[in-house]
Amino acid sequence: MQCTTCKREMTLLFISYACDYCDGLAQIDWHSGFIVFRGDDDFARPVYVFPTRTEAALYRQLKGWQAHPIREVHFEHPVRWKAAVGQLDGVTIASSPFELHRDHRFESRPYAGFLAPLASAAA
Repeated sequence: MQCTTCKREMTLLFISYACDYCDGLAQIDWHSGFIVFRGDDDFARPVYVFPTRTEAALYRQLKGWQAHPIREVHFEHPVRWKAAVGQLDGVTIASSPFELHRDHRFESRPYAGFLAPLASAAA
């Protein structure tokens, strides 16, 4: 049986099932990057992810978004990084925008990640 949230295989208990992944019991080797977090609307639109906090800060400065924090994001699949072009020339960025989630409970797929808890991400 698959979890309805993350689509991973669930563990059979006596008379029910549990999702080790959604319950935080599965060990995942997360990759990380950084975004300029502009608020709840970022969960409904694609966001750019950068390999370093410095790259995200350059993007934030170029866009005039100094009031918005830089946040760490975690993702399961490796990302191809590329050199940005145009106004972002000289900045490294993920080769595709990300789908952003509030926590780790979502279907595993490339270019999908979640905000790292603030305890582990210096804003």
